[in-house]
Amino acid sequence: MKLSYLLPLAILVTLAACATSPEGGGGRRLLLSGNDGKQPMIDGAYRVAALPAPDTLTVLDVSAFPPRKIAEIEIQHTVAAPPMTIAITADEKLALVSAPNHVNPRDKTKVVADNAMQIVDLEASPPRVIDRVDLGHQPLGVSVNRAGTLALAAHINGNISVMTIQGKSVKRAATIKIGEPKSSVRQVAITPDGRWALAGKRGENAIAVLSIEGDKVTYTGRDIAVGNNPYGFEISNDGAFAAVANMGRPDGSDSSVTLIDLTRQPFRGTEQFTVARGPEGIAISPDSRLIAVSSQNGTNRPKTSPLHAENGRVALYAVKDGKASKLGEAATGRNSQGVSFTPDGKYVVVQNYVEKELAFYRVGSSGPEDTGVRVPVSGHPAGFRIAPR
Repeated sequence: MKLSYLLPLAILVTLAACATSPEGGGGRRLLLSGNDGKQPMIDGAYRVAALPAPDTLTVLDVSAFPPRKIAEIEIQHTVAAPPMTIAITADEKLALVSAPNHVNPRDKTKVVADNAMQIVDLEASPPRVIDRVDLGHQPLGVSVNRAGTLALAAHINGNISVMTIQGKSVKRAATIKIGEPKSSVRQVAITPDGRWALAGKRGENAIAVLSIEGDKVTYTGRDIAVGNNPYGFEISNDGAFAAVANMGRPDGSDSSVTLIDLTRQPFRGTEQFTVARGPEGIAISPDSRLIAVSSQNGTNRPKTSPLHAENGRVALYAVKDGKASKLGEAATGRNSQGVSFTPDGKYVVVQNYVEKELAFYRVGSSGPEDTGVRVPVSGHPAGFRIAPR
């Protein structure tokens, strides 16, 4: 029998109130969830709520199970981006959170683009926003290097913003053009050695390769062909490969994951395999041996659609010698967004957007096993990240 363990909001509030000052990477391990309070999904469509709630950032300590909520603070966030809109420095002292849009004050039924990257001090009690860095255009996916000295943000207009980090001071250093607005750049990730970055061109079904020397970032002009409609992706901790989630076509076909070999130059795609429809979230385990994929599976479609389903899916794949094999899958909630492993690799966490919760699954030899643990969050969870290691 599966464990049924629900953490009521009242208990979480009590835990947050009793939490002591963060230990700055001592015994805790953090997982951050960015939650959209303004755009619920109603019968397959995002609509601005008549009375929008604040966007929030949930800070969880996942060093032990069940997890402990440290805080939940107001912040600007959105569902209109891949789940990698949050980056955390390896020492867990600082987080960067994209602010891609907000409710239009002139027409409160719509959202308008914003240009800011929010800087969050995770050592403060409770964590708090200490700065907003103007990046000139709507920031989406963001990543930080292992040294905690450089961050990159993707922009849908075809640019990458370069940010330098000194302590808790983040400054915009440069803007790199890697494509045109039609390229629809959504996500960027930095290799563990800090020498390379990959940026997803959703509109071109490609991943761009960038070189990094210190704080100088250069587009190499090389693109790697991947599947249809690439959205989110991650690079393994051992630096051997990247896993790209391809959302597929509007008709529900072509949803896939592409593996990119990073051990040889030039980097190249080596494997592509089919996954459930709409793989919004993808994550690689801390030991680089597993891939988790969370798929909407039609839960984001109107009930009248032949593609509609009542449950999403989360699947686990084992990676060996550059090949992936499926271990198993389990049902999730509706319009599942991001997915993450806990830092110890023992659990997979899925963001259930409609249910406003984080669902925990045990990593089993035959796939994910639902623990029954659900952590409620304020707002609809959309951005998700743990610190690089």
